[in-house]
Amino acid sequence: MRFITQAIVLVLGAITCTPGYTQGLDLLEVGIRAGFEGAAAEENFRQYDLFAVFELPARAEWPSGWELGALLNMSAGALDGGGETGFVGTLGPGIALSRPNSNLTFDAGVGIALLSQDTFGRHDFGGPFQFVAHGGISYRLLSNLEIGYRIHHMSDAGIFDGLDLNQHMLELSRRF
Repeated sequence: MRFITQAIVLVLGAITCTPGYTQGLDLLEVGIRAGFEGAAAEENFRQYDLFAVFELPARAEWPSGWELGALLNMSAGALDGGGETGFVGTLGPGIALSRPNSNLTFDAGVGIALLSQDTFGRHDFGGPFQFVAHGGISYRLLSNLEIGYRIHHMSDAGIFDGLDLNQHMLELSRRF
């Protein structure tokens, strides 16, 4: 029940961050994401997310045509590993590098994560609050449909002496 409550709160938070409620934020894309830990992983972690990306007003353009834009990333989902499943939500800033006539976008970001539990099997994250970082690439299939890959890192940055988690994530999104 706690998982469902946290998911509802995060989704309601995402809805209230739409452009009608917050100036300077434009909804850029929404999608689904699934990730897995590497083959040598001890607890075989998997993560499933719903995510939203908001475009912030900061933007830089170069004469070569490349554009660098500021983003706000958020997600809500489930983290599964060690025979247990819990809620994971993330929020943080990012950047995206692209060219207007190209189907490729490169992105990176950092942020914070909230876990409903900090122990999954023998894997102890050390606490419910974690730091996240990612780097990724996406390809626009159609005018508003994208597929992407990202490498995703989550850890407590040594605050709780917890273990970290590195995952490969695939995503499918709708761009606005």
